[in-house]
Amino acid sequence: MAADRLDLRPRLVAPVRLAALGDELLRGERADTNSPWLAARLAALGHPVASIVQVPDRRGAAADLLARWREEGGTLVVGGGLGPTPDDATREEIATGLGVPLVEHPRAAAWIREREARLERRFGPGTLRQALLPAGCEPVFNPLGTAPGICHAAAGRLLLVLPGVPHEYRAICEAVFPLDAAAAAAEDWTLSGLGEDRLAGELADFPGREALGFYPNLAQGHRLRVPLAGVDREALAARLAPWLVSQRGESLAAVVLDLLRARGETLAVAESCTGGLLGARLTAVPGASDVFLGGVVSYADTVKTRLLDVPAGRIADDGAVSEAVARAMARGARARLDGDWALAVTGIAGPGGARPGKPVGTLHLALAGPGVERHERHQAGWDRDGNRDFAVRQALTLLWRSLREAP
Repeated sequence: MAADRLDLRPRLVAPVRLAALGDELLRGERADTNSPWLAARLAALGHPVASIVQVPDRRGAAADLLARWREEGGTLVVGGGLGPTPDDATREEIATGLGVPLVEHPRAAAWIREREARLERRFGPGTLRQALLPAGCEPVFNPLGTAPGICHAAAGRLLLVLPGVPHEYRAICEAVFPLDAAAAAAEDWTLSGLGEDRLAGELADFPGREALGFYPNLAQGHRLRVPLAGVDREALAARLAPWLVSQRGESLAAVVLDLLRARGETLAVAESCTGGLLGARLTAVPGASDVFLGGVVSYADTVKTRLLDVPAGRIADDGAVSEAVARAMARGARARLDGDWALAVTGIAGPGGARPGKPVGTLHLALAGPGVERHERHQAGWDRDGNRDFAVRQALTLLWRSLREAP
């Protein structure tokens, strides 16, 4: 399929505008995550986005977008309305706006047939209809779905229409707007272990501070956008060294797994309040299986005692959410799964479950490793999902710091 793929970076024309189609966006039933994601990607390529709009599925909405694009020029990226159902009418509206008929594109049809054979399924007529493109447009390969994107380029203009399903939208954009070292105008740095206010304070007097982009994330840590020009990146890295996880945009989980892999060591986990989220974050990284052994989701106290060898008396005396139990969980996971390192998380995610002296958001994290035992207590202050994300990030940060300090 390599020959079918487009690199649209040379065709990008300012101003760049993004649009998301969907009644569910305007009703608040779903957030548009595609446009902000693509805006960040295009900014890294030196093409900042001029505007982002959300429009309904009604007939004529896409045509209105197209009319403005034809009048003003530039680049327009539209997401949504390319699926197999009758209400997916974007391709028809684009054809009408361009004044051309819909015709079956042989490459698009071939992609659909190849996917049909690969999945050993027989697609219906709605799926096959997705091979119809406005005449003169190029199909854009969709590696994760059946709906190809649609590209139309003319002097001073670029139109790209994409399926709205987030993983398909992003997979196509990663192919047509690749971020390689030669193309990128900025780097994404991953930071963890400090809050947004602390980060701002650390950089308050740093030359070029105004050119940096701050993007906090409970689950992944801070993302710092660092331009390749105009900022002393070496000095910046030195100042942020205690919290700088990666200068290549890698996730905290990926960096931890790489550190373990380089040491030839393994990891096990024991989770209570996070309910498997820590293991899920680790196994989301390709290749995790050669480092990550597995884990025990010990939600019930009986599981803590039976599978992790946490003394029942310790739970009775200190409670399941305590330093003593977190430490015992880590030791138990390390011994039971025969890992070099083990992380344990116990806490009160909320919204209920508070105890005297243990409000919602109380977290106890523990680490057991070669000659190492550590514990941290944190107080999270978000909703249930936010508290769980924060717990996972802090647990991985604890391991990351320990691995950096280990001999």
